[in-house]
Amino acid sequence: MAETSGYYGKVGSVFGAQRALERLTGEWAKVPAGIGGQVIRIVLTLAALALQLTQAVAQDWTPFGIKRFGFIVDVPPGFVYTRSLRENHQEGAAFQNADGDAIVVWGIALPIRDFPKNVEALIAQQQEDEGLGVTYKRITPKWAAYSGFKDRLIRYVKASTICEDRAAFFLIDYDRHAKRNYDPVVTQMEKSLKREGC
Repeated sequence: MAETSGYYGKVGSVFGAQRALERLTGEWAKVPAGIGGQVIRIVLTLAALALQLTQAVAQDWTPFGIKRFGFIVDVPPGFVYTRSLRENHQEGAAFQNADGDAIVVWGIALPIRDFPKNVEALIAQQQEDEGLGVTYKRITPKWAAYSGFKDRLIRYVKASTICEDRAAFFLIDYDRHAKRNYDPVVTQMEKSLKREGC
């Protein structure tokens, strides 16, 4: 794992293989009947299987963290680093894939006792500034998660206390039609969010 300017990891660039597979298998319904159609269906099936295998083998999750805040989280394949975020007691990075889906990872310095209040304030800010309609919210003294809809997007946010005076967050915005594809992404990111260097 490489370290650059207080950040851990690197992020590669593999674009939308899952969406390409969906487009390819969607062509299945357009294939004419008969012998020629059967051959075309076999070719499409083999291409779809090859694409799935390539995706499974070639795409690795990339660990990314912020040294100052002592945490690391895995960024999924296909997301590339787009910019750094620094403001007051926060620091993070934004990532995007070829489909325009976004991930933001950041850390914030705050006393653990203020963690639930900080998450509530973030939710209220996103509701007011961005029109987020929250459909799920769970806030505990050590971790929090919430999700909702914003225009055509689903937003999922996970936060966890790190060390004694820091918290780590990640946010994912993705098209609501891609929910099934993103359920395992969210699960993997949640599992990978851990302390490092406290």
